[in-house]
Amino acid sequence: NNVIRKIDSQGVVSTYAGNGNWEHDRTEGFRTDVGFAHPRMLVFNSENELFVFEGGRHRISKIDNSGNVSRVIGDYNGSGWGDNDGNDTQAQFRDIRGMAFDSSGNLFVSDDAKIKKITFDISDNSASSTTFAGNGEWGFNDGEGIDAQFREPAGITIDSSDNLYVADRHNHRIRKIT
Repeated sequence: NNVIRKIDSQGVVSTYAGNGNWEHDRTEGFRTDVGFAHPRMLVFNSENELFVFEGGRHRISKIDNSGNVSRVIGDYNGSGWGDNDGNDTQAQFRDIRGMAFDSSGNLFVSDDAKIKKITFDISDNSASSTTFAGNGEWGFNDGEGIDAQFREPAGITIDSSDNLYVADRHNHRIRKIT
């Protein structure tokens, strides 16, 4: 329904964000006024802000503590399906299937055949995406950085020592990245 639902501790379901429409012109604003495009992955940062991967726009948006939605990184107009590292709208994502923050506030995402690291610059409110692991081609290979290969990495989590654990879906393995 292009909305984000909240389920409280008593099991009551309510709409947290989204107006139910997929709108290209109302992509930023108050959380209940904005149209999301297939919200798929959700993760909170240490500031309790909600980050949302919108599969229909291939971008990551943020809902801050005041309820305001803004684009963080990825193509703004929804035509940015691809694989490109870069800043803000230069960055392109294919199909993010997992997101997790490390202790330094970096966001790691599993995207098609790569693990990408998104860093934030608070001074100018910008973000940048770089390939952290994986060479972008489906396969299986342990290795450092881009020497590694994945095949549709999905869930991702980070332990207290900032090691990443990735569910490498089609290789039927849990992979660890130190």
